[in-house]
Amino acid sequence: MPRSPHRTRMRLAALVFSLTLLLVMTTLGIIPRASSTTTAFSFASAGDTSTLTAGDGLNSLNRLAGSRADFFLGVGDYSYQSSMTGDVWCSQFKAKYSNIEIGPGNHDTGETNDTSGTRSYERYVAGCSFTLSSQVVCGPVAGQCYGKEYYFDYPSVNPIARFIMISPRVFNVTGVCTTTCNAVAKSPCNDTTGCWPYNKNDTHYNWTASAVDSARTTGIKWVVVGMHKVCISAGAESCNIGTNLFNMLVAKKVDLILQGHDHTYERSKQLAFNSACTGFTTNSSYVLYNSSCVVDDGSRGFYTAGGHGFLKYAVSTDRIDIQTDFAGTYQDSFSVVSPTTSLSASFTYSPASPTIGAQVTFTATASGGTSPYSFDWNFGDNSTAQGNPVSHSYTKAGSYNVALTVRDSAAPTPNTQTMTNPVSVSPTPLSLSVSGPSTATTGSPVAFTATASGGTAPYTFAWTATGGSPSSGGGSSFTTTFNAAGTFVVSATVTDANSQTSNASQQIAISAPIPPLSASFTYSPSSPLPVLPVTFTGSATGGTQPYSFTWDFGDGSTATGQSVDHSYLLPGAYTVTLTVTDAGGQTAKAYQTVTVTIL
Repeated sequence: MPRSPHRTRMRLAALVFSLTLLLVMTTLGIIPRASSTTTAFSFASAGDTSTLTAGDGLNSLNRLAGSRADFFLGVGDYSYQSSMTGDVWCSQFKAKYSNIEIGPGNHDTGETNDTSGTRSYERYVAGCSFTLSSQVVCGPVAGQCYGKEYYFDYPSVNPIARFIMISPRVFNVTGVCTTTCNAVAKSPCNDTTGCWPYNKNDTHYNWTASAVDSARTTGIKWVVVGMHKVCISAGAESCNIGTNLFNMLVAKKVDLILQGHDHTYERSKQLAFNSACTGFTTNSSYVLYNSSCVVDDGSRGFYTAGGHGFLKYAVSTDRIDIQTDFAGTYQDSFSVVSPTTSLSASFTYSPASPTIGAQVTFTATASGGTSPYSFDWNFGDNSTAQGNPVSHSYTKAGSYNVALTVRDSAAPTPNTQTMTNPVSVSPTPLSLSVSGPSTATTGSPVAFTATASGGTAPYTFAWTATGGSPSSGGGSSFTTTFNAAGTFVVSATVTDANSQTSNASQQIAISAPIPPLSASFTYSPSSPLPVLPVTFTGSATGGTQPYSFTWDFGDGSTATGQSVDHSYLLPGAYTVTLTVTDAGGQTAKAYQTVTVTIL
Protein backbone atom coordinates (compact mmCIF):
# COMPACT_ATOMS: atom_id res chain seq x y z
CA MET A 1 0.00 0.00 0.00
CA PRO A 2 1.52 3.41 -0.91
CA ARG A 3 2.70 5.54 1.95
CA SER A 4 2.67 9.30 2.22
CA PRO A 5 6.07 11.00 2.29
CA HIS A 6 6.11 11.21 6.06
CA ARG A 7 3.26 8.90 7.18
CA THR A 8 2.95 5.15 7.40
CA ARG A 9 -0.21 3.20 6.78
CA MET A 10 -2.88 1.73 9.05
CA ARG A 11 -0.96 1.97 12.32
CA LEU A 12 -1.68 1.17 15.94
CA ALA A 13 -3.34 3.78 18.09
CA ALA A 14 -1.76 2.48 21.24
CA LEU A 15 1.80 3.39 22.08
CA VAL A 16 0.73 6.41 24.06
CA PHE A 17 -1.81 4.14 25.71
CA SER A 18 0.82 1.55 26.54
CA LEU A 19 3.17 4.18 27.93
CA THR A 20 0.39 5.70 29.97
CA LEU A 21 -0.62 2.27 31.17
CA LEU A 22 2.93 1.46 32.16
CA LEU A 23 3.21 4.72 34.06
CA VAL A 24 0.10 3.90 36.06
CA MET A 25 1.20 0.30 36.60
CA THR A 26 4.67 1.40 37.73
CA THR A 27 3.10 3.73 40.24
CA LEU A 28 0.65 1.14 41.59
CA GLY A 29 2.92 -1.90 41.33
CA ILE A 30 0.55 -3.82 39.02
CA ILE A 31 1.93 -6.73 37.00
CA PRO A 32 0.03 -7.41 33.75
CA ARG A 33 -1.45 -10.89 33.36
CA ALA A 34 -2.08 -12.71 30.11
CA SER A 35 -4.90 -15.02 31.23
CA SER A 36 -8.42 -14.04 30.19
CA THR A 37 -11.92 -14.17 31.59
CA THR A 38 -15.30 -14.20 29.88
CA THR A 39 -15.41 -11.31 27.41
CA ALA A 40 -18.41 -8.99 27.55
CA PHE A 41 -17.58 -7.32 24.24
CA SER A 42 -14.62 -6.37 22.05
CA PHE A 43 -13.67 -3.39 19.95
CA ALA A 44 -10.81 -2.48 17.64
CA SER A 45 -8.98 0.82 17.25
CA ALA A 46 -6.39 2.45 15.02
CA GLY A 47 -5.51 5.78 13.47
CA ASP A 48 -3.37 7.12 10.63
CA THR A 49 -4.74 4.94 7.85
CA SER A 50 -4.37 5.41 4.11
CA THR A 51 -5.77 3.70 1.04
CA LEU A 52 -8.28 0.94 1.70
CA THR A 53 -8.23 -0.60 -1.76
CA ALA A 54 -4.78 -2.25 -1.82
CA GLY A 55 -1.76 -3.29 0.24
CA ASP A 56 -1.57 -3.25 4.03
CA GLY A 57 -4.63 -1.03 4.30
CA LEU A 58 -6.85 -3.48 2.46
CA ASN A 59 -5.31 -6.48 4.25
CA SER A 60 -5.83 -4.84 7.64
CA LEU A 61 -9.42 -3.95 6.77
CA ASN A 62 -10.09 -7.54 5.68
CA ARG A 63 -8.68 -8.85 8.97
CA LEU A 64 -10.78 -6.34 10.87
CA ALA A 65 -13.89 -7.64 9.08
CA GLY A 66 -13.04 -11.14 10.32
CA SER A 67 -12.02 -10.08 13.83
CA ARG A 68 -15.53 -10.27 15.32
CA ALA A 69 -14.94 -6.95 17.06
CA ASP A 70 -18.24 -5.30 17.96
CA PHE A 71 -17.14 -1.93 16.61
CA PHE A 72 -14.09 0.01 15.39
CA LEU A 73 -12.99 3.26 17.01
CA GLY A 74 -11.08 5.54 14.65
CA VAL A 75 -8.72 8.10 16.20
CA GLY A 76 -8.13 10.33 13.17
CA ASP A 77 -6.12 10.81 9.98
CA TYR A 78 -8.10 8.51 7.73
CA SER A 79 -6.71 9.67 4.39
CA TYR A 80 -3.64 11.63 3.33
CA GLN A 81 -4.86 12.27 -0.20
CA SER A 82 -6.58 15.59 -0.85
CA SER A 83 -8.61 13.91 -3.58
CA MET A 84 -10.01 11.31 -1.16
CA THR A 85 -13.03 12.88 0.53
CA GLY A 86 -14.57 11.58 3.73
CA ASP A 87 -17.72 10.25 2.14
CA VAL A 88 -15.74 8.11 -0.32
CA TRP A 89 -13.33 6.85 2.35
CA CYS A 90 -16.21 5.91 4.67
CA SER A 91 -18.05 4.06 1.91
CA GLN A 92 -14.91 2.03 1.15
CA PHE A 93 -14.45 1.20 4.84
CA LYS A 94 -18.10 0.31 5.41
CA ALA A 95 -18.14 -1.96 2.39
CA LYS A 96 -15.97 -4.30 4.51
CA TYR A 97 -16.89 -3.34 8.09
CA SER A 98 -19.91 -1.22 9.02
CA ASN A 99 -19.61 -0.35 12.73
CA ILE A 100 -17.07 2.48 12.70
CA GLU A 101 -17.25 5.41 15.14
CA ILE A 102 -14.81 8.27 14.61
CA GLY A 103 -12.90 11.25 15.98
CA PRO A 104 -10.98 13.80 13.88
CA GLY A 105 -7.33 13.89 12.86
CA ASN A 106 -5.45 16.94 11.67
CA HIS A 107 -5.42 15.64 8.07
CA ASP A 108 -9.19 15.13 8.11
CA THR A 109 -10.00 18.75 9.00
CA GLY A 110 -7.69 20.30 6.40
CA GLU A 111 -5.11 21.41 8.96
CA THR A 112 -2.07 20.08 7.09
CA ASN A 113 -2.93 18.82 3.60
CA ASP A 114 -4.06 21.99 1.80
CA THR A 115 -7.60 20.67 1.52
CA SER A 116 -9.98 23.04 -0.22
CA GLY A 117 -13.74 22.96 0.20
CA THR A 118 -16.20 23.81 2.87
CA ARG A 119 -15.92 21.81 6.11
CA SER A 120 -14.32 18.76 4.55
CA TYR A 121 -14.38 16.79 7.82
CA GLU A 122 -18.17 16.96 7.82
CA ARG A 123 -18.07 14.40 5.00
CA TYR A 124 -16.42 11.94 7.39
CA VAL A 125 -19.01 12.71 10.07
CA ALA A 126 -21.84 12.06 7.63
CA GLY A 127 -20.25 9.11 5.84
CA CYS A 128 -19.13 7.33 9.03
CA SER A 129 -22.24 8.16 11.06
CA PHE A 130 -22.77 6.65 14.51
CA THR A 131 -24.00 3.05 14.18
CA LEU A 132 -24.40 1.71 17.72
CA SER A 133 -27.59 1.51 19.79
CA SER A 134 -25.94 3.43 22.64
CA GLN A 135 -27.02 7.01 23.24
CA VAL A 136 -24.57 9.72 22.14
CA VAL A 137 -23.99 12.45 24.74
CA CYS A 138 -22.71 15.67 23.16
CA GLY A 139 -19.94 17.99 24.28
CA PRO A 140 -20.55 21.59 25.34
CA VAL A 141 -20.54 23.27 21.90
CA ALA A 142 -23.87 23.18 20.10
CA GLY A 143 -23.75 21.58 16.67
CA GLN A 144 -20.30 20.07 17.27
CA CYS A 145 -21.11 16.61 18.63
CA TYR A 146 -20.61 13.22 17.01
CA GLY A 147 -17.21 12.83 15.41
CA LYS A 148 -15.77 15.72 17.42
CA GLU A 149 -16.61 15.75 21.12
CA TYR A 150 -19.00 13.16 22.54
CA TYR A 151 -19.25 10.03 24.61
CA PHE A 152 -21.29 6.85 24.65
CA ASP A 153 -21.67 3.96 27.10
CA TYR A 154 -21.39 0.37 25.90
CA PRO A 155 -23.28 -1.91 25.83
CA SER A 156 -26.39 0.26 25.74
CA VAL A 157 -27.99 -1.86 28.50
CA ASN A 158 -25.97 -2.39 31.71
CA PRO A 159 -22.86 -0.70 30.25
CA ILE A 160 -19.41 -1.56 31.58
CA ALA A 161 -17.38 0.96 29.56
CA ARG A 162 -17.63 4.65 28.67
CA PHE A 163 -15.93 5.86 25.47
CA ILE A 164 -15.11 9.59 25.53
CA MET A 165 -14.00 11.03 22.17
CA ILE A 166 -12.35 14.46 22.30
CA SER A 167 -10.46 16.73 19.85
CA PRO A 168 -7.69 18.59 21.71
CA ARG A 169 -5.80 21.07 19.51
CA VAL A 170 -7.04 19.80 16.16
CA PHE A 171 -7.31 22.96 14.06
CA ASN A 172 -10.44 23.62 12.01
CA VAL A 173 -12.41 20.88 13.77
CA THR A 174 -15.44 23.20 13.66
CA GLY A 175 -15.01 23.96 9.93
CA VAL A 176 -14.31 27.69 10.18
CA CYS A 177 -11.77 27.45 7.37
CA THR A 178 -13.37 27.01 3.94
CA THR A 179 -10.39 27.29 1.55
CA THR A 180 -6.73 26.29 1.94
CA CYS A 181 -6.52 25.54 5.64
CA ASN A 182 -3.01 24.42 6.56
CA ALA A 183 -2.05 27.95 7.61
CA VAL A 184 -4.36 27.83 10.59
CA ALA A 185 -2.10 25.29 12.30
CA LYS A 186 0.39 28.07 12.90
CA SER A 187 -2.26 30.24 14.53
CA PRO A 188 -3.37 30.29 18.17
CA CYS A 189 -5.71 27.45 19.13
CA ASN A 190 -9.02 29.24 19.71
CA ASP A 191 -12.54 29.58 18.34
CA THR A 192 -11.29 31.73 15.45
CA THR A 193 -9.17 28.87 14.15
CA GLY A 194 -11.83 26.29 14.99
CA CYS A 195 -9.54 24.77 17.64
CA TRP A 196 -10.27 23.62 21.20
CA PRO A 197 -7.18 23.83 23.47
CA TYR A 198 -8.52 21.92 26.51
CA ASN A 199 -6.68 24.26 28.82
CA LYS A 200 -7.13 23.65 32.52
CA ASN A 201 -10.69 24.52 33.62
CA ASP A 202 -11.86 25.67 30.20
CA THR A 203 -15.22 24.46 28.86
CA HIS A 204 -13.87 21.40 27.02
CA TYR A 205 -11.46 20.39 29.81
CA ASN A 206 -14.24 20.55 32.41
CA TRP A 207 -16.67 18.62 30.19
CA THR A 208 -14.11 15.83 29.78
CA ALA A 209 -13.45 15.70 33.53
CA SER A 210 -17.18 15.61 34.23
CA ALA A 211 -17.69 12.78 31.71
CA VAL A 212 -15.03 10.72 33.53
CA ASP A 213 -16.46 11.51 36.97
CA SER A 214 -20.06 10.71 36.03
CA ALA A 215 -18.97 7.32 34.67
CA ARG A 216 -17.37 6.52 38.02
CA THR A 217 -20.41 7.81 39.92
CA THR A 218 -22.82 5.63 37.96
CA GLY A 219 -20.66 2.54 38.49
CA ILE A 220 -19.33 2.11 34.94
CA LYS A 221 -16.24 -0.07 35.27
CA TRP A 222 -13.97 1.17 32.47
CA VAL A 223 -13.33 4.67 31.09
CA VAL A 224 -11.69 4.94 27.65
CA VAL A 225 -10.64 8.31 26.21
CA GLY A 226 -9.89 8.58 22.48
CA MET A 227 -8.21 11.46 20.63
CA HIS A 228 -5.86 12.00 17.72
CA LYS A 229 -2.93 14.00 19.06
CA VAL A 230 -0.51 12.74 21.73
CA CYS A 231 1.34 13.60 24.92
CA ILE A 232 3.69 10.67 25.61
CA SER A 233 5.52 9.93 22.38
CA ALA A 234 8.08 7.44 21.13
CA GLY A 235 8.54 9.41 17.91
CA ALA A 236 8.97 12.96 16.77
CA GLU A 237 5.86 14.45 18.35
CA SER A 238 5.82 16.31 21.66
CA CYS A 239 2.91 16.69 24.07
CA ASN A 240 0.54 18.14 21.45
CA ILE A 241 -2.53 18.00 23.68
CA GLY A 242 -0.94 19.89 26.57
CA THR A 243 0.11 18.57 29.96
CA ASN A 244 -2.95 19.98 31.76
CA LEU A 245 -5.32 17.63 29.93
CA PHE A 246 -2.98 14.65 30.16
CA ASN A 247 -2.31 15.16 33.87
CA MET A 248 -6.03 15.35 34.55
CA LEU A 249 -6.64 12.04 32.75
CA VAL A 250 -3.80 10.38 34.69
CA ALA A 251 -5.02 11.83 38.00
CA LYS A 252 -8.54 10.52 37.38
CA LYS A 253 -7.07 7.10 36.55
CA VAL A 254 -8.60 6.79 33.10
CA ASP A 255 -8.25 3.13 32.13
CA LEU A 256 -7.30 3.52 28.44
CA ILE A 257 -6.06 6.49 26.41
CA LEU A 258 -6.25 5.86 22.66
CA GLN A 259 -4.20 8.20 20.44
CA GLY A 260 -2.82 8.35 16.89
CA HIS A 261 -0.66 10.93 15.10
CA ASP A 262 2.85 9.73 16.01
CA HIS A 263 3.21 6.76 13.58
CA THR A 264 5.71 4.85 15.74
CA TYR A 265 3.53 2.64 17.84
CA GLU A 266 5.33 -0.68 18.20
CA ARG A 267 6.97 -1.26 21.58
CA SER A 268 10.62 -1.73 20.74
CA LYS A 269 11.90 -1.49 24.32
CA GLN A 270 10.57 -2.15 27.77
CA LEU A 271 10.14 0.88 30.01
CA ALA A 272 11.35 1.45 33.56
CA PHE A 273 11.22 4.06 36.30
CA ASN A 274 14.23 6.37 36.23
CA SER A 275 16.06 5.97 39.55
CA ALA A 276 17.50 9.47 39.12
CA CYS A 277 14.01 10.94 39.04
CA THR A 278 13.43 13.27 41.95
CA GLY A 279 9.81 12.18 42.10
CA PHE A 280 6.47 13.31 40.86
CA THR A 281 5.52 16.84 41.75
CA THR A 282 2.01 17.78 42.75
CA ASN A 283 -0.22 20.78 42.71
CA SER A 284 -3.52 21.27 44.53
CA SER A 285 -5.49 18.83 42.40
CA TYR A 286 -3.38 16.04 40.90
CA VAL A 287 0.04 14.46 40.33
CA LEU A 288 1.95 16.04 37.46
CA TYR A 289 3.44 13.86 34.74
CA ASN A 290 7.24 14.04 34.50
CA SER A 291 8.55 12.45 31.30
CA SER A 292 12.12 12.24 32.65
CA CYS A 293 10.94 9.66 35.17
CA VAL A 294 10.13 7.09 32.44
CA VAL A 295 13.15 5.60 30.63
CA ASP A 296 14.10 2.75 28.30
CA ASP A 297 15.33 -0.10 30.49
CA GLY A 298 17.53 -1.45 27.70
CA SER A 299 15.84 -4.82 27.29
CA ARG A 300 14.01 -6.03 24.24
CA GLY A 301 10.23 -6.17 24.47
CA PHE A 302 8.18 -9.34 24.15
CA TYR A 303 7.28 -8.98 20.50
CA THR A 304 8.20 -9.85 16.93
CA ALA A 305 8.76 -6.76 14.79
CA GLY A 306 6.63 -6.45 11.67
CA GLY A 307 4.06 -4.46 9.73
CA HIS A 308 0.96 -2.43 10.35
CA GLY A 309 -2.54 -3.13 11.63
CA PHE A 310 -4.91 -2.42 14.49
CA LEU A 311 -5.48 -3.25 18.15
CA LYS A 312 -8.33 -5.42 19.38
CA TYR A 313 -9.53 -4.94 22.96
CA ALA A 314 -11.44 -7.75 24.72
CA VAL A 315 -13.38 -6.10 27.54
CA SER A 316 -14.80 -7.97 30.52
CA THR A 317 -16.03 -6.83 33.92
CA ASP A 318 -12.66 -7.33 35.61
CA ARG A 319 -10.04 -6.87 32.87
CA ILE A 320 -9.21 -5.62 29.41
CA ASP A 321 -7.04 -7.84 27.21
CA ILE A 322 -5.32 -6.19 24.25
CA GLN A 323 -4.08 -8.04 21.19
CA THR A 324 -2.35 -6.56 18.17
CA ASP A 325 -3.24 -7.58 14.63
CA PHE A 326 -0.77 -6.66 11.88
CA ALA A 327 -0.26 -7.08 8.18
CA GLY A 328 3.25 -8.35 8.83
CA THR A 329 4.69 -10.63 11.50
CA TYR A 330 4.72 -8.17 14.38
CA GLN A 331 2.83 -9.53 17.37
CA ASP A 332 2.54 -8.21 20.89
CA SER A 333 -0.01 -8.73 23.63
CA PHE A 334 -0.50 -7.48 27.16
CA SER A 335 -3.37 -7.15 29.62
CA VAL A 336 -4.89 -4.47 31.78
CA VAL A 337 -6.24 -5.89 35.04
CA SER A 338 -7.76 -4.36 38.11
CA PRO A 339 -5.15 -4.05 40.89
CA THR A 340 -5.44 -6.56 43.70
CA THR A 341 -5.83 -4.59 46.90
CA SER A 342 -5.32 -5.90 50.40
CA LEU A 343 -8.15 -7.95 51.85
CA SER A 344 -10.28 -5.95 54.26
CA ALA A 345 -13.36 -6.86 56.28
CA SER A 346 -16.00 -5.13 58.33
CA PHE A 347 -19.46 -5.92 59.65
CA THR A 348 -22.58 -4.30 61.01
CA TYR A 349 -25.36 -5.68 63.20
CA SER A 350 -29.02 -4.90 63.69
CA PRO A 351 -30.73 -3.91 65.93
CA ALA A 352 -28.08 -1.53 67.22
CA SER A 353 -29.15 -2.11 70.87
CA PRO A 354 -30.05 -5.81 71.12
CA THR A 355 -31.77 -7.34 74.14
CA ILE A 356 -31.80 -10.83 75.62
CA GLY A 357 -33.54 -13.29 73.31
CA ALA A 358 -33.77 -10.89 70.35
CA GLN A 359 -32.53 -12.05 66.93
CA VAL A 360 -29.43 -10.02 65.98
CA THR A 361 -28.53 -9.98 62.27
CA PHE A 362 -24.82 -9.68 61.44
CA THR A 363 -23.86 -8.53 57.91
CA ALA A 364 -20.27 -8.66 56.65
CA THR A 365 -18.57 -6.62 53.94
CA ALA A 366 -15.34 -7.74 52.28
CA SER A 367 -13.19 -6.06 49.65
CA GLY A 368 -9.79 -6.52 48.07
CA GLY A 369 -8.05 -9.84 47.89
CA THR A 370 -9.49 -12.42 45.53
CA SER A 371 -13.21 -13.14 45.53
CA PRO A 372 -15.26 -15.15 46.37
CA TYR A 373 -14.98 -14.90 50.13
CA SER A 374 -15.94 -17.16 53.04
CA PHE A 375 -17.14 -15.79 56.38
CA ASP A 376 -16.66 -17.30 59.86
CA TRP A 377 -18.23 -15.80 62.99
CA ASN A 378 -17.53 -16.11 66.71
CA PHE A 379 -20.25 -14.40 68.73
CA GLY A 380 -18.28 -14.19 71.99
CA ASP A 381 -20.61 -16.53 73.91
CA ASN A 382 -19.05 -19.80 72.71
CA SER A 383 -21.35 -19.81 69.66
CA THR A 384 -20.13 -19.75 66.04
CA ALA A 385 -21.62 -19.61 62.55
CA GLN A 386 -20.63 -19.46 58.89
CA GLY A 387 -22.06 -17.44 56.02
CA ASN A 388 -23.23 -13.92 55.32
CA PRO A 389 -25.49 -12.59 56.69
CA VAL A 390 -26.10 -14.63 59.87
CA SER A 391 -28.43 -14.29 62.88
CA HIS A 392 -27.82 -15.02 66.56
CA SER A 393 -29.58 -14.39 69.89
CA TYR A 394 -28.03 -14.01 73.34
CA THR A 395 -29.43 -15.58 76.52
CA LYS A 396 -27.69 -13.26 78.98
CA ALA A 397 -27.04 -9.55 79.19
CA GLY A 398 -23.48 -8.32 78.83
CA SER A 399 -20.79 -7.14 76.39
CA TYR A 400 -19.63 -9.69 73.82
CA ASN A 401 -16.62 -9.41 71.49
CA VAL A 402 -17.88 -10.62 68.11
CA ALA A 403 -15.12 -11.71 65.70
CA LEU A 404 -15.53 -12.00 61.92
CA THR A 405 -12.87 -13.84 59.94
CA VAL A 406 -12.96 -13.40 56.16
CA ARG A 407 -11.01 -15.76 53.93
CA ASP A 408 -10.50 -15.02 50.22
CA SER A 409 -9.80 -17.39 47.30
CA ALA A 410 -6.19 -16.48 46.61
CA ALA A 411 -4.08 -19.43 45.50
CA PRO A 412 -2.12 -21.23 46.69
CA THR A 413 -2.60 -19.61 50.11
CA PRO A 414 -5.83 -17.74 50.86
CA ASN A 415 -5.60 -14.41 52.66
CA THR A 416 -7.49 -13.92 55.91
CA GLN A 417 -8.65 -10.83 57.73
CA THR A 418 -10.26 -10.75 61.19
CA MET A 419 -12.42 -7.92 62.48
CA THR A 420 -13.63 -7.70 66.11
CA ASN A 421 -16.37 -5.43 67.46
CA PRO A 422 -18.06 -5.35 70.89
CA VAL A 423 -21.81 -5.98 71.02
CA SER A 424 -23.66 -4.86 74.14
CA VAL A 425 -26.73 -6.96 75.01
CA SER A 426 -29.25 -5.45 77.43
CA PRO A 427 -31.89 -7.22 79.52
CA THR A 428 -35.37 -7.27 78.10
CA PRO A 429 -37.37 -4.20 79.17
CA LEU A 430 -38.94 -4.43 82.64
CA SER A 431 -42.72 -4.87 82.48
CA LEU A 432 -45.49 -5.36 85.07
CA SER A 433 -49.07 -6.65 85.00
CA VAL A 434 -51.74 -6.57 87.74
CA SER A 435 -54.58 -9.09 88.02
CA GLY A 436 -57.63 -8.99 90.28
CA PRO A 437 -61.44 -8.79 90.22
CA SER A 438 -63.11 -5.97 88.32
CA THR A 439 -66.13 -5.84 90.69
CA ALA A 440 -66.71 -6.32 94.43
CA THR A 441 -69.09 -5.24 97.20
CA THR A 442 -68.51 -2.90 100.06
CA GLY A 443 -66.93 -4.48 103.08
CA SER A 444 -65.59 -7.50 101.21
CA PRO A 445 -61.78 -8.08 101.01
CA VAL A 446 -60.38 -7.91 97.46
CA ALA A 447 -57.04 -9.60 96.49
CA PHE A 448 -54.69 -8.42 93.70
CA THR A 449 -51.53 -10.03 92.26
CA ALA A 450 -48.57 -8.30 90.50
CA THR A 451 -46.45 -10.19 87.92
CA ALA A 452 -43.08 -8.75 86.71
CA SER A 453 -40.95 -9.82 83.72
CA GLY A 454 -37.77 -8.60 82.02
CA GLY A 455 -35.34 -6.33 83.75
CA THR A 456 -33.04 -7.86 86.34
CA ALA A 457 -34.35 -9.81 89.34
CA PRO A 458 -34.96 -9.56 92.27
CA TYR A 459 -37.99 -7.28 92.15
CA THR A 460 -39.68 -5.14 94.82
CA PHE A 461 -43.33 -4.08 94.66
CA ALA A 462 -45.29 -1.12 96.03
CA TRP A 463 -49.12 -0.87 96.03
CA THR A 464 -51.50 2.07 96.20
CA ALA A 465 -55.29 1.72 96.69
CA THR A 466 -56.92 5.09 97.25
CA GLY A 467 -60.23 4.52 99.07
CA GLY A 468 -59.19 1.06 100.22
CA SER A 469 -58.18 -0.17 103.61
CA PRO A 470 -55.25 -0.57 103.76
CA SER A 471 -54.42 2.05 101.10
CA SER A 472 -50.84 0.82 100.45
CA GLY A 473 -48.72 -2.27 100.76
CA GLY A 474 -45.81 -4.30 99.44
CA GLY A 475 -45.07 -7.73 98.01
CA SER A 476 -46.32 -9.35 94.84
CA SER A 477 -49.86 -9.75 96.31
CA PHE A 478 -52.07 -7.18 98.02
CA THR A 479 -55.51 -7.35 99.73
CA THR A 480 -57.67 -4.37 100.56
CA THR A 481 -61.33 -3.60 101.48
CA PHE A 482 -63.52 -0.82 100.11
CA ASN A 483 -66.29 0.42 102.42
CA ALA A 484 -67.96 2.81 99.99
CA ALA A 485 -69.51 2.17 96.63
CA GLY A 486 -67.81 3.63 93.53
CA THR A 487 -65.05 3.03 91.00
CA PHE A 488 -61.50 2.76 92.33
CA VAL A 489 -57.99 2.18 90.90
CA VAL A 490 -55.45 -0.13 92.47
CA SER A 491 -51.88 0.63 91.26
CA ALA A 492 -48.59 -1.25 91.58
CA THR A 493 -44.95 -0.25 90.89
CA VAL A 494 -42.13 -2.74 90.44
CA THR A 495 -38.43 -1.89 90.82
CA ASP A 496 -35.72 -4.29 89.60
CA ALA A 497 -32.14 -4.80 90.77
CA ASN A 498 -30.90 -2.06 88.38
CA SER A 499 -33.47 0.46 89.72
CA GLN A 500 -35.57 0.26 86.57
CA THR A 501 -39.29 0.71 87.28
CA SER A 502 -42.56 -0.24 85.65
CA ASN A 503 -46.16 0.54 86.58
CA ALA A 504 -49.53 -1.18 86.14
CA SER A 505 -53.03 -0.71 87.54
CA GLN A 506 -56.42 -2.39 87.83
CA GLN A 507 -59.81 -0.63 87.98
CA ILE A 508 -62.50 -2.08 90.25
CA ALA A 509 -66.19 -1.17 90.66
CA ILE A 510 -67.49 -1.41 94.28
CA SER A 511 -71.24 -1.69 94.96
CA ALA A 512 -73.39 -2.21 98.10
CA PRO A 513 -74.24 -5.84 99.05
CA ILE A 514 -77.49 -7.23 97.59
CA PRO A 515 -80.22 -8.10 100.29
CA PRO A 516 -81.30 -11.74 100.42
CA LEU A 517 -84.26 -12.76 98.27
CA SER A 518 -87.64 -13.27 100.03
CA ALA A 519 -91.11 -14.24 98.72
CA SER A 520 -94.76 -13.82 99.90
CA PHE A 521 -98.25 -13.94 98.41
CA THR A 522 -101.92 -13.17 99.08
CA TYR A 523 -105.11 -14.73 97.74
CA SER A 524 -108.68 -13.59 97.35
CA PRO A 525 -111.35 -14.38 98.41
CA SER A 526 -110.02 -15.41 101.76
CA SER A 527 -112.74 -18.18 102.07
CA PRO A 528 -112.92 -19.62 98.61
CA LEU A 529 -115.73 -21.92 97.48
CA PRO A 530 -115.42 -24.94 95.22
CA VAL A 531 -115.35 -24.25 91.48
CA LEU A 532 -115.12 -20.49 92.00
CA PRO A 533 -111.80 -18.82 90.97
CA VAL A 534 -109.25 -17.75 93.57
CA THR A 535 -106.76 -14.97 92.66
CA PHE A 536 -103.16 -15.49 93.90
CA THR A 537 -100.75 -12.49 93.86
CA GLY A 538 -97.03 -12.98 94.57
CA SER A 539 -94.41 -10.44 95.68
CA ALA A 540 -90.60 -10.54 96.17
CA THR A 541 -87.91 -8.37 97.76
CA GLY A 542 -84.09 -8.47 97.77
CA GLY A 543 -82.08 -10.43 95.29
CA THR A 544 -81.67 -9.07 91.78
CA GLN A 545 -84.59 -8.15 89.58
CA PRO A 546 -86.33 -9.24 87.47
CA TYR A 547 -88.08 -12.06 89.26
CA SER A 548 -89.95 -15.11 88.00
CA PHE A 549 -92.91 -16.69 89.90
CA THR A 550 -93.88 -20.39 89.94
CA TRP A 551 -97.02 -21.69 91.74
CA ASP A 552 -97.95 -25.10 93.13
CA PHE A 553 -101.67 -25.07 94.24
CA GLY A 554 -101.52 -28.26 96.33
CA ASP A 555 -104.07 -30.12 94.20
CA GLY A 556 -101.64 -31.22 91.53
CA SER A 557 -102.04 -28.01 89.52
CA THR A 558 -99.25 -25.44 88.79
CA ALA A 559 -98.95 -22.06 87.13
CA THR A 560 -96.43 -19.25 86.43
CA GLY A 561 -96.72 -15.51 86.73
CA GLN A 562 -96.88 -12.96 89.48
CA SER A 563 -100.73 -12.96 89.60
CA VAL A 564 -102.71 -16.06 88.64
CA ASP A 565 -106.25 -17.48 89.07
CA HIS A 566 -107.04 -21.04 90.15
CA SER A 567 -110.30 -22.92 91.00
CA TYR A 568 -110.56 -25.85 93.38
CA LEU A 569 -113.19 -28.50 92.53
CA LEU A 570 -113.60 -29.99 95.99
CA PRO A 571 -113.65 -28.59 99.46
CA GLY A 572 -110.59 -29.17 101.60
CA ALA A 573 -107.32 -27.68 102.91
CA TYR A 574 -104.66 -27.13 100.24
CA THR A 575 -100.98 -26.05 100.80
CA VAL A 576 -100.04 -23.46 98.18
CA THR A 577 -96.30 -22.96 97.43
CA LEU A 578 -94.85 -19.88 95.63
CA THR A 579 -91.26 -20.15 94.33
CA VAL A 580 -89.54 -16.88 93.31
CA THR A 581 -86.31 -16.93 91.26
CA ASP A 582 -84.24 -13.71 90.76
CA ALA A 583 -81.94 -12.71 87.88
CA GLY A 584 -78.94 -14.14 89.69
CA GLY A 585 -80.55 -17.57 90.06
CA GLN A 586 -81.35 -17.25 93.77
CA THR A 587 -84.72 -18.77 94.93
CA ALA A 588 -87.12 -18.08 97.80
CA LYS A 589 -90.34 -19.90 98.74
CA ALA A 590 -93.58 -18.88 100.51
CA TYR A 591 -96.25 -21.29 101.85
CA GLN A 592 -99.90 -20.81 102.87
CA THR A 593 -102.81 -23.21 103.53
CA VAL A 594 -105.98 -22.39 101.62
CA THR A 595 -109.24 -23.88 103.00
CA VAL A 596 -112.08 -24.43 100.54
CA THR A 597 -115.54 -24.88 102.18
CA ILE A 598 -119.19 -25.40 101.20
CA LEU A 599 -121.71 -22.88 102.44
